[in-house]
Amino acid sequence: MQGQLDLGKVSKILEAIKKDSASSFKYLTENRDYLSLCYGRFPILSLCYLYGSWRIISKYEKQLALIKDYIFVEEDEEAYIKLKKNSKRALRLFVGDGKVIEPYEMLAVLESNIRLKRYLKKYPVDEKDYKRIERIYLMTRKQETSINNGRLKIKSEKISAGKLATIIVSTFVCCVLIVVSSLFLYFTTLVPNGTEEHPYVIRNGESFENLISETAYSELDADITISALDKDYTGVLNGNHHTITINDFTKPLFENMKGYIKDLTIVINNCTLNAEDHLAPVCVNNDGTLENVSVVINNCTINIINNVTESGTSRYVGLICARNYGNIKSCKVTVNNLTLNGVSNVNGCFGAIAGYNSNIVDGCATLEGNIVSDTIDLGGIVGENAQTGNVVNCTNNANIKQETTVVTWSPNVAGIVYMNYGLIQNCINNGTISAYQTGETTDNLNVFAAGITCVNNYVINHCKNTGDIVVESKSSIVFMGGICAYSRAENMFSRPEIDKCGSIGKAIIKNNENLDTYCGGIIGFNGSCIVTYAFTSWTLQTTMDTTNVYCGGICGLINGMNSQGNYYVTTTGIIGISAIVNNYNNIVRLENDEGTYITSVESFEELRKTEAYWE
Repeated sequence: MQGQLDLGKVSKILEAIKKDSASSFKYLTENRDYLSLCYGRFPILSLCYLYGSWRIISKYEKQLALIKDYIFVEEDEEAYIKLKKNSKRALRLFVGDGKVIEPYEMLAVLESNIRLKRYLKKYPVDEKDYKRIERIYLMTRKQETSINNGRLKIKSEKISAGKLATIIVSTFVCCVLIVVSSLFLYFTTLVPNGTEEHPYVIRNGESFENLISETAYSELDADITISALDKDYTGVLNGNHHTITINDFTKPLFENMKGYIKDLTIVINNCTLNAEDHLAPVCVNNDGTLENVSVVINNCTINIINNVTESGTSRYVGLICARNYGNIKSCKVTVNNLTLNGVSNVNGCFGAIAGYNSNIVDGCATLEGNIVSDTIDLGGIVGENAQTGNVVNCTNNANIKQETTVVTWSPNVAGIVYMNYGLIQNCINNGTISAYQTGETTDNLNVFAAGITCVNNYVINHCKNTGDIVVESKSSIVFMGGICAYSRAENMFSRPEIDKCGSIGKAIIKNNENLDTYCGGIIGFNGSCIVTYAFTSWTLQTTMDTTNVYCGGICGLINGMNSQGNYYVTTTGIIGISAIVNNYNNIVRLENDEGTYITSVESFEELRKTEAYWE
């Protein structure tokens, strides 16, 4: 585990303990392995006692107390200094390799007698551990301890008359200080001041614009209506499950988001937006965390503006963010009619969650609706997923269509990711995917349409398509697949893979009868992509002459395939692999290369019994 630790997260967990930030601690330890961290000699619970992190202790004490196997990381120097000050002569008990200051030992060092007794009652220790507690009390305060029926008893020191007077005076002074401090707190820190303990409270649009500071903590106390801000943000915004409605939407809520936004719904009604650069309603660039943020689009149009001098420039458009470099978790999009219009010399790329992703998109969904574009390529969750990008546990339910008459444009439409260079895992497409190229062209362009991704350059794992794939082309070759339209090893080191994936939709083809169409239940064209334990119940539906239609249960066309454990249901016109590229003369020939790695079954019921199938 240690080799896989995020050292930045390890440092932030320590900082959260020192600040007693229970919310940050919760977010940073979602991976429960991080609860087992031991900073040198100090397990997390011992550090919490040492720093007085009572908010964290109140929520996590039981979990942390039961941990016995630790993951060791670098010791905190400040913690050692505090230990040295409190433990005095008992410090020698904790010197040496492998010494760990268990939570009950830390309580003994800190003389937290009542809490120590409660701890031992909840989490009993053995006799040798009681001996260590006994030595700590003797060495630090010369107090004797004893065990009676499993309960710790601590003998009090005799108090002299002078010491008693000192205690009485000290107690009186402390009481006065407590009263004064309480009055001070009442008149100062109880007033919202933008801290985590006392965040700004936002109750209307005016207070939102006035209080949404770049670095402060803020929370919504009501549904509000605002105008977009278009500013940078590094603070924390808790939506408290309220809704922000943006009227006259012309700009994103935030430009660069490096903070944390959660539990918020944003509604945008009847907008027409001109995208002069990368664009999304919530933020353009996300380097922070967006969690449980929902966007509802009602009857909107986004137009990409041609303000570039170099043809081929990319423009990313999303509904949560345009470009994601941080974390997007459990976010949702509802699209009640969205139209996207591009320009032919700009590579428009749309993802309902993020136009471009180079980090984490996890547990997100496009819930429903219709997304239509002309010359903007479409992904139901992410447009382009970079090499460092992970799109996991996501679902698309929207119907997605690209329809163009532009002769120089090649449509690309996919249910999850348009272009994949990273990881796609545990994702499902349920929407209908449609690509229409009805312009006259002689540029040898291709039309790509797929349930999961148009082009795969890395790994797709445990994904499923249940939606129909619809393609119409007047003058372009078509590649369509239940999972992937096109996957090819770019070089000898490239190893694209599709593992444990399945498709049970239809291939609906309306092409020019003189054009080649390659469709596969898993891949339209496979250029050395490894396909393992895939399953399909792939149905071809067309009224055209099928002479030039190569439709396979697993692949439409292959040029190399290293695979095993794949199954498909045989239907009219469907065989395992429909066509193969001859490596000697590059001629496509119709041939079914069914063997040990592709097996046909006669019915869907038989398919469900195979080792590859999963619900």
